[in-house]
Amino acid sequence: MTALLKYNMWADQGADFSANVTLTDSSNVAVNLTGYTFAGLIKKSYASSNSVTIQISCPTPSTGTILLSVPASNTLAMSDGRYFYDINATNQSNVTTKIIEGVFTVSPSATTP
Repeated sequence: MTALLKYNMWADQGADFSANVTLTDSSNVAVNLTGYTFAGLIKKSYASSNSVTIQISCPTPSTGTILLSVPASNTLAMSDGRYFYDINATNQSNVTTKIIEGVFTVSPSATTP
């Protein structure tokens, strides 16, 4: 797998969020993600029991790109501020590795649905 990627993200409160992230190896070649499953959570602190699930899809595993998304209903329920998140990948041998981590910032919005 790839080295841990540090990637900060920003979302507007009450809006859909999505980001494409491409995982590459040390030679900057896309990692083939065939057979991997992914899980990700956003939390106010690492110790928090409350979390928001990051929806993760990988439509073309050979490109090394995953799509991260959080629906508007979830960003609306989040208070503005800084959160922490991470993404884990599990291979076909059931080995799980943290592949991405960072800060997820929710910006307040004057206009909400």
